[in-house]
Amino acid sequence: MNLLPLFLVSLAAVGYETALTRYFAVAKWSEYGYWVISIVMVGFALSGVVLALFRDAFARRTEGLLAALPAALVVTAAAGFWCTAANPFNPLQLQNLATWQPQLWNIAGYYAALLPFFFLAGLFISLNFVLHAHRIGVVYGADLTGAGAGAASVLLAMYLVDAFDLVSLLLLPLAAAAPFCAPRWRIKATAAAVLALLGGEAVLLHDNPASFNDFKAIYAPLHTPDARVAAHVRSPRGDYLLLDDFTERVDTDISNNAGMLGIAGPPETFGLYRDGNRIAALPKPGPVDVRYAGAALDALPYSLIPHARVLLAGASGGFRVAEARALGAIKVEVLEPEPVLNAALRSGLGPSPPLPPEPAVALAHEAPVAATRHGVYDILDISADFLDGAETNVSAFSAEAIGLYVRQMAPGGIVSIPVSIRDFPVYALRMLATVRSALLDTGIANPAEHVVVYRSAWSVRILVARDGWSPAQIATVRKFCDDRSFDVSWYPHMDVHAARAGIYNDLPAVSFEKGEVQSADGPDDAIADEAEAVLTGLPTQSATSFNLSPITLDRPFFYAVLRLDQLSETPGNPAAGGGRRAGQPRGPGPGRGHRDPGAAGAPGRATPDPCRRWRPAARRRLLPGPGAGVPVHRDLPDRAGELLAQRPDQRFRPGADRHAGVFRPGQPALGPLRRRPARGCGPDLPGGDRLGRGLLRRVAAADRGDPGLALDGARRDAARRHRAGLAGLGAAVPAGAEPGRR
Repeated sequence: MNLLPLFLVSLAAVGYETALTRYFAVAKWSEYGYWVISIVMVGFALSGVVLALFRDAFARRTEGLLAALPAALVVTAAAGFWCTAANPFNPLQLQNLATWQPQLWNIAGYYAALLPFFFLAGLFISLNFVLHAHRIGVVYGADLTGAGAGAASVLLAMYLVDAFDLVSLLLLPLAAAAPFCAPRWRIKATAAAVLALLGGEAVLLHDNPASFNDFKAIYAPLHTPDARVAAHVRSPRGDYLLLDDFTERVDTDISNNAGMLGIAGPPETFGLYRDGNRIAALPKPGPVDVRYAGAALDALPYSLIPHARVLLAGASGGFRVAEARALGAIKVEVLEPEPVLNAALRSGLGPSPPLPPEPAVALAHEAPVAATRHGVYDILDISADFLDGAETNVSAFSAEAIGLYVRQMAPGGIVSIPVSIRDFPVYALRMLATVRSALLDTGIANPAEHVVVYRSAWSVRILVARDGWSPAQIATVRKFCDDRSFDVSWYPHMDVHAARAGIYNDLPAVSFEKGEVQSADGPDDAIADEAEAVLTGLPTQSATSFNLSPITLDRPFFYAVLRLDQLSETPGNPAAGGGRRAGQPRGPGPGRGHRDPGAAGAPGRATPDPCRRWRPAARRRLLPGPGAGVPVHRDLPDRAGELLAQRPDQRFRPGADRHAGVFRPGQPALGPLRRRPARGCGPDLPGGDRLGRGLLRRVAAADRGDPGLALDGARRDAARRHRAGLAGLGAAVPAGAEPGRR
């Protein structure tokens, strides 16, 4: 009884299953790897049913089938993976009510491509049980041993080969099973397996269609001119690529007024990607340039506490360390639990240098919860990219962790917590609920007195003061934000309604009842509207549609905010009238990141540039609306330093500016591209806003009496006032309009 073929096929089958889940994690998203488990179960179950129904027929042909199956398994494994990699399935279209139906055929294509292999693998294993029915225990042992060896082997292989090449290795044990069949079939079976192996390897090695899908953060920079992979780290934890391309910048949220403040923009960097998702910017050789630090959203705690002792969770490739030192920190303990990032800080990665040695800086591999036991700190600062740096980092945002931070702070200490609101502002509200729970657990009876919330259009910072906020500190907070066109969404005893008139960055609320983003006549701040209610434990409107329960260690699901009973009314549903992406800020405009120099009450106010968006790769979290198309991931500056802001109000079209070289999902990856600026972002509109070039032309057309481009009175007056302000700055103002164009 020779069970070596069973061992080899079981090894390859489990390895193939693991390799497929790895492929989905790298090329798509890891959640879709669960399909592989479904297909495996269907294939094995179907083979068992077929064998049970036709047991006698299979029993008479067992030796011949066991001889023929290795070659068939090689063919179906290679063909199945090739078809899977070539499948045009788009997860974003599956999540959109306007485009999901065609994706069902692509899902069916996955089953059609992979089911034959797992059916034949199940048939091979089942035939061994039939042939050796008198030694079931031994057969089962060989099957389980092979499966375990397959899982271990593919994990080891992940250190040696790319995730897209794992299947090529697994064809070898399948072909190796052929020479161990019955003697009278051995030569033919071996020859067939060798031919199948050569064909399969030729297809997978020379024509492998596996690649990063175009909605992955790595896709656009990887397809820019002269982009190169500077370093590659392979491991079961992920495939890490260090990219060197002209789009890479420090991932931070910088004031629109940085230029007027005389502060330089973020420097060029390397980009570190794990499984196609950007996790950090790593410095290039030479001194680390952090001249932008004073204009960053996360600089406020260092203005409140000069010469602070800082516990920094997440080094952001080393840039946050340099920022903290540049902002006056006298001691910085850096926590970087992500192993590849930690190794890069200690020893460098490819051409990126290690963290410069400095007596005032200490690097640790611990999580923030463990590190707080080492000492007392003035500032505990969590980096904006820390949450997505590793799956376990979400524990740093739990109520238990925040309570521990507050207890370990020095008198007057501050905890700084980042929240991204690129998708939904409700993430900030849920974090506020978590902060409230943490403060109550520490014995603080009135959490609202200890919290300050401020934000840009894309990110929120929640500051938690151990001893509450003094009037002088609140004045510093307001001046810091006003100088940089950031918005204060909450401070103790804040008059939310009075503050509405001074909003820089419009942030409308989300309504699931109407299935759309609610936009009032004036600027909105959805976080300010509900911050006090959340911090005091009162019912809020968002709580009816979203899960605002605190994040805890036993339920550390930061992004799990949608209530299942509200999914039918998800914003973006065309039947509900949703259009713009749910919760996405509308960007600066009158009262939204732009103060009209000629407006009453704001003489000489700095005019920020809404085109300036230095943002990191955005992780997918919630559902886009049909009008938003495929969400883009980052803003890409071109070689001339001009920002190519990838937002729903921007488009890239074929044209003559080849140096732009940024490819949009759904567009052919060949041919030159030309950028069409967003409204209000033209070179002759410094400080342009959502009124923009098209709206000014409509005002000019309305002045000429063109009824086709008429505006309502309020918008016409605002546009004229804005045009007067631009003229006062010496900017060129469009004086005409083409009928029917905006």
